[in-house]
Amino acid sequence: MKNSREQVNKLFNVIENYVEEKERQLYKEESIKLNDLNQECQSQLTAVQGSRQLLDAILRLGNETHVFITARQIKTQLTNYREQIVKKYRAIESKETTLTLHDSLKTLMSLAADQLATVQTKIKVDTLSWDGIFRTPTLDSVVALKGHSTGFTPSYRGSVWLPNGSILLSDYVNDMCCLYIPEYTHLADYTLKDPWDVCFVGGDEVAVTLRSEKKIQFLTCTATITPTRSLTTQYYCDGIAAVSENRLVISGYNDSGNKNYYWSILTTQGKEEFYHEIDQKGG
Repeated sequence: MKNSREQVNKLFNVIENYVEEKERQLYKEESIKLNDLNQECQSQLTAVQGSRQLLDAILRLGNETHVFITARQIKTQLTNYREQIVKKYRAIESKETTLTLHDSLKTLMSLAADQLATVQTKIKVDTLSWDGIFRTPTLDSVVALKGHSTGFTPSYRGSVWLPNGSILLSDYVNDMCCLYIPEYTHLADYTLKDPWDVCFVGGDEVAVTLRSEKKIQFLTCTATITPTRSLTTQYYCDGIAAVSENRLVISGYNDSGNKNYYWSILTTQGKEEFYHEIDQKGG
């Protein structure tokens, strides 16, 4: 009887040792999986946080447009995804891990990655490349040129560098745009009514706002200045900038209704895609 009990005990010991060894192996394999998932999860959390910071910056720009409503909705979705990831991540840290948890976490992170891709697309489409707003301006050089005028002292309101190194200036007082070659000597000019701001569109084409005319005039600038086409704006148009070869951002003064300042986005074909008024208090 004693020998039988000893044999049973030995057998149990062998079984226990075998089970413990298997548990150690499984734990080691799980630890490797956990480590990989931890790194993946941390990377995803960093990406989510970075996108949320960008959205926060966008939201600070305004509160009452469809652009910002869209951004706010995306931010809410991102926040929810982040909370779910954190919850799963803590579960992993506490060793509450199963195959189901691994699968659900990977699915969750895949969804979060898709959502982040959607955010980037939304930001790019709905706000038409806000990345330009966040660029840090730097001073490359300072140049001096002798202004050209057959009348009053020039009043340059807008300027733009062209790909060939020349520069186009809009002279509001003398009703003209002046083209200077790379050595900054006068090359050509073209008469326009109240030219205010100017921007480069693409190729050798620029766009000039004609403030009192409520018009945007397109010009090609080579050795001469040649008008090509024009767009009529609904209100007075002052500032202008290109966000792509076929989209412009303009700002100016709405002379009807509450007489507020405004900015809008329109295509180079004249279709208005976005309009936002800024009241007298700056809202």
